[in-house]
Amino acid sequence: MPATLGAVGALAAATTITLNHTRLTGAIALVLGVSILIFPRFLTYLVAFYLIVLGVVSVFNVHF
Repeated sequence: MPATLGAVGALAAATTITLNHTRLTGAIALVLGVSILIFPRFLTYLVAFYLIVLGVVSVFNVHF
């Protein structure tokens, strides 16, 4: 980002990133929700994956 944008440009860039993140999160939630409806056993794997990731992040103090 060029230095000439100033605070307004930085705010606009941060807002754009937030909106993209929100859309990505919504799309992932939609795909996973439909997948769970089609394949109910998928929920078991999803929860197990979440717990493994949460455990690794907690034990090794990983920050994203």
